Amino acid sequence: MKIRLVSEGFGINELVEIDKWFAGDLMLKRKTPRRFEFINGWEKEDFQYKTKKRFEGYLKGSKTYQMAYLTIEEDTEKGESVQ
Repeated sequence: MKIRLVSEGFGINELVEIDKWFAGDLMLKRKTPRRFEFINGWEKEDFQYKTKKRFEGYLKGSKTYQMAYLTIEEDTEKGESVQ
């Protein structure tokens, strides 16, 4: 499964495969079917289920928290979503 991680505050808009490393020290782990644990270089953050394909939470940077969300992307043959 691929997900899109977006945080406008940190300028992140990444298409990510669950349980894979990406963008340096960032990783996602599925904790339950409706909850993901986001790990970055500073601290763990949780994303809560909001809709069937959307999870919302916060990322912690070196000095600030920024809102972020995950959306479930449909897998395509090319492995990328059309923007």
